[in-house]
Order: sequence, then structure tokens, then C-alpha cells
Amino acid sequence: MKLHILVDNQAMPGFSGEHGLSIYIEDDRYRVLFDTGRSGTVLKENAARLGVSILGLDGVILSHGHYDHTGGLNSLARHLRGTQIYCHPEIFDRKLYRDGTDIGMEITAGEMEYCGMRLRTERAPQKVAPYCLVTGEIERTSAHEPEPEGFLVEKNGERRNDIMIDEQALVLSGPDGLVVVMGCGHCGVINTLQAASKAADGPVSVVVGGFHLRDADDARIARTVEALKEMRVNRIYPAHCTGEKAVEALRSAFKNRCIPTAAGMTIEI
Repeated sequence: MKLHILVDNQAMPGFSGEHGLSIYIEDDRYRVLFDTGRSGTVLKENAARLGVSILGLDGVILSHGHYDHTGGLNSLARHLRGTQIYCHPEIFDRKLYRDGTDIGMEITAGEMEYCGMRLRTERAPQKVAPYCLVTGEIERTSAHEPEPEGFLVEKNGERRNDIMIDEQALVLSGPDGLVVVMGCGHCGVINTLQAASKAADGPVSVVVGGFHLRDADDARIARTVEALKEMRVNRIYPAHCTGEKAVEALRSAFKNRCIPTAAGMTIEI
């Protein structure tokens, strides 16, 4: 199994970066794209440099409805005709920062279907391909992971705090356990891994993606590190919105089993 980091905040030499995330996953059973980054331009440029094709995918998984994870859909539309798009039904609700800045999807469900994309909107786990599924809604079970703050969702003209009910993760079957790919981790890293373990009925071995700990205090970061140890997660690849302080805490705890990602990197499982 190979995970190619197509979009990330940081980039390897010779590759481009942007605020966002997109990961291309392939093995001998499937080829899927997890999120599409901010622009689509960086995704396509880096995919070409890595020699991967976004044509004929088994599916595209959208982690949640923020622009830095879905913005590339407009640019990729002609490449995704006939492709299954796996997402939560509330991903298309209007999403904003608390100051009113719009941070949601830049393409509608109707526009996606007009372009030939085939929407698979579900709240429950969905199978994408053999040994490959999405979690659906993530249950909040971890006491130290609070609901997200600073985000709003607008529905039927009414605005309320956005707890990211639309967020989901990708779960893959690896040689030593489950490989979990996260977008931002707004629902909490541990909540997400517990949901993945429950959906796929197995232990988590590897986690890749954004952990959204950049504004977390020391106590929450320390509890997250301890919980990852308790779950016996073997390898950790923090990306995107994890935050420097959290990355350093993870590297201190897991040593060479924690490797921060960057666009242009390929992870082999």
C-alpha cells in the first residue's frame, strides 16, 4: 500500500504546497483519493510529479465540507466523471468561521452531479472497495476532546455552532492492523480512531492526516499522546493542521515512529 501526499501545508523539495490536504492511496486492490486540497492546481501538479493518475479511481472520499479539503473539486471535475464521491449528507451546508467568513464547499451537489460525479451521501459507514471503508459520523466518546469552537454552520437560514457532524475518516486494512486517514480531526483524534476501529472491527496500527491540535493546550496534547500509546498505534504521520507543538510532543513520545508529512512524500505500508 502506498499513500502519496498530494497536498499539504508543507512540501518536499521540487513540490508545491498549500493550506489543505489531499492523499492518493493505491495498492493492488483499489485506488482512491482522500480530499482534494484547496485549489486542485497543486494536486494535479504534484500528482504529475509523482507519476500518479486521478483517472479511473475507485472513489473520492471527502472528509468534511471545508474549502481546504474540497476546493479542488471544481478543477478536477472533468477527471471525475463517473467517479463515486463518498461524503456525509450535511457536507453541503454553508460553513463559516465565527466572524462570518465563508469556508464551506465551493461547488454544490447539483453541480457535482451535472459534471458526472456520483454522490454517495451516507451517515453510516460505507464500503469503498475491498478492505477500504469510510467511518461515517464519528461518535464523541473521549472525555478530553471537546466539541470544535470558532466554527458555524448555516441551515435553513439559521446559524449555530458547527460540531462537524459531517466529518469522517478513511479506514484501510494494512498488514499489521488498520490504517486510518484523517482530514482535520475536528471530532478529535482519539474519537476518530475509536470510530475507525469500531467500523472495521480491528486495532489501529497507522494514522495519517490532520489532528487539529494547533490551538490545543498542553494537557489535551499530553492526553492525546497517552491515548495513542494506550491504543498501541505503531506509526503516526501528522499533517496539515496538527500544529508544531503537538508534532513535537508526538515526535518526543514516538521517536522515529512519528514522521510529519509534506506534499510529495510517499508513505509505504
